[in-house]
Amino acid sequence: MSLPLILLLTALLATLWLVRRIRQRPPFPGRGSFLAMQLAAAWWAGCAALKIMAAAPEAKLFWAEMTWAGIIAAPGFWALFLRAYVQGEPRPCWSWVVLGLAGLGWALALSNDWHHLIYVPAQPIEDGPDAALNYQHGPGYFAIALCLYLVMLKTVVVALQAIHRAPALYRRHYLGLLLAAVLPWLSNIAYVTEAVRLFDSNPTPFSFLVTSAIFHWLISRRYFDLLPVARDTLLDGLPDPVLVADAHDIILDANPAARRLPGMPSQPVGQSLETAPLLRETLHRLRLAGDERRTELLIEAAGRH
Repeated sequence: MSLPLILLLTALLATLWLVRRIRQRPPFPGRGSFLAMQLAAAWWAGCAALKIMAAAPEAKLFWAEMTWAGIIAAPGFWALFLRAYVQGEPRPCWSWVVLGLAGLGWALALSNDWHHLIYVPAQPIEDGPDAALNYQHGPGYFAIALCLYLVMLKTVVVALQAIHRAPALYRRHYLGLLLAAVLPWLSNIAYVTEAVRLFDSNPTPFSFLVTSAIFHWLISRRYFDLLPVARDTLLDGLPDPVLVADAHDIILDANPAARRLPGMPSQPVGQSLETAPLLRETLHRLRLAGDERRTELLIEAAGRH
């Protein structure tokens, strides 16, 4: 088994494992689109692995064409996820739009022998039954790539706006999301411009291994437990102090009124509730009442004393 095949299979398994981990976690905005994006990436990596395993040039070209369902669906569902996670859920019809466009692009790739809009006839790079193919791209390839790059550019703008608005603790989260999403497309741009090839192949599927590692880091840090949607409206606009804490009593968010509470740390986000003397009594009463679940604390009495 060759190193490229091992890396692709590892990326495939890591992505599917990530899907399993996400399904076991509490719901978060855009979870359906996030799972669909990961499955599209897994499809892409899996088809790339089968392309390497294939011996005949016709079989390699077939699996290259099969990847197009994932190539189009992955950035589409990523855009829907980021829109839902940062700005609120889009209309359900947009998921069908992404699926429709992915199906259309997939059909166009599979019918390539009739029109050669995606690939012109590919030739082996070297002699031998397992040689990689040198793919020459048709006008349809570049048209689809341009549309996908514009979609990714839009998501980069949304992520940068979220980074600018977010508290300092959350910026690493959005930076991680941005890096995980942009890395495959930087790899694809390098491939299209012939700047970089990995194992004589498109480096984009290999980048999913790094992308999965970044998403796993975000999950392990519990960043997907955050709910950034409409934060300014939901928290900052409330006159009463509001603290949001996780199951480990770590403060995840605090509106301006809560930050003005007596004894509150100057930077409460990321601190334990135990660091604020005024909150210890409230937390103690909650525990005496048997409330051990994830808690959103509305400390009205403390704000009016």
